[in-house]
Amino acid sequence: MDRQAFYRQLDEILELDSGTITGTTMLKGQEGWNSMAVISLIAMVDDHYALALPPKSIAECATAEDLAKLMEQHQAEAAAR
Repeated sequence: MDRQAFYRQLDEILELDSGTITGTTMLKGQEGWNSMAVISLIAMVDDHYALALPPKSIAECATAEDLAKLMEQHQAEAAAR
């Protein structure tokens, strides 16, 4: 997975300027990071990556990098099946 592309997708979901989100961006307190953003993220990940991320796992992510790692973990698990 291209993390920079993923961060740009997060920018779009949160309606931020491209390049705003980086790996170290804290999600909590980030403008636009709310339940609707989580739903949009789940839909985007399903559509673009054919992965189903559990909302509870998303909620446990503190940074954008944590989200990227979660996606990579689910991609690896899907590939192993």
